[in-house]
Amino acid sequence: KQWYQRRVRGIAMSCQSEKYKNNWSELVAMYDIPPRHLLYDVERNYVWVTVPKIASSNMKRLIIKSKFGFASDNPEMRIAMEEPHVFLKKCCLITKEVASEYFTLQRAFTFTFIRNPWTRLYSAFWDKIVSFKSFDDYYHIRKILFIAREWSWEEVRHDDKVKLAAETITFSEFLTMLAKTDAENYNDHWKPWFLLTQPCMIHYNYIGYLEDFENSFNFVHEKVFSDLQVNIEPKYTNSSTTSEVIAAYRAVPQALLDSVYSKYEDDFKIGGYSKDIDCIGKELTLTG
Repeated sequence: KQWYQRRVRGIAMSCQSEKYKNNWSELVAMYDIPPRHLLYDVERNYVWVTVPKIASSNMKRLIIKSKFGFASDNPEMRIAMEEPHVFLKKCCLITKEVASEYFTLQRAFTFTFIRNPWTRLYSAFWDKIVSFKSFDDYYHIRKILFIAREWSWEEVRHDDKVKLAAETITFSEFLTMLAKTDAENYNDHWKPWFLLTQPCMIHYNYIGYLEDFENSFNFVHEKVFSDLQVNIEPKYTNSSTTSEVIAAYRAVPQALLDSVYSKYEDDFKIGGYSKDIDCIGKELTLTG
């Protein structure tokens, strides 16, 4: 598609990178590329640089099926998908030892997926702040209360008060926490995908867009998983509506939006996404 080709050329031009292979031994030793986000398979000859809240569950389900043979409706698959990152740690993370042993990974089919930062943040807020998924210690709720509501240290240590307040956290307060925190210190679920994927340091054979996920998923599936039958889970097509996301951002003060945008500027510019809130949902027709 022309829009996709424009986006990929834009990433290459922005990075001005001439890399044709990846030295994973060096890359996994770097602070900005956490090994927990590098999944590999020597036999299938791929490396996937994962980003939370961007197609990760669908792809991890596919990898678990390829490595362990679990069917999608198998109880073992459901258990594995409760904490897929822990499950896949057993077999599929690139470590310095793995990178040193398998030099062929330097030229493996390397791919990742990216997403409009606005929709990713809204999804992360609902999934991780409102629903508390994986965050039972309330750490990020405490951080929001401390930064956005200016609670004292004594107050944020009070478990009962924090649990009660957690139900009232607003989207603007979540964004305020982001605006007042260094992006490199963000939780990975809302850390800029540019920091997690390092497109100017890693040579990618394919960069898929969540906005065109069916085609992106099918491309990767045919490239390295063509022998497996896995359907895309419905939740990726039935998530929050575009109008809901736009309405949520329109309720946020412009100054706060500008501050948050500055944290994700590379995501927007290199990915070819528009800063304009009203362009959410029109990603496939815009050049950014």
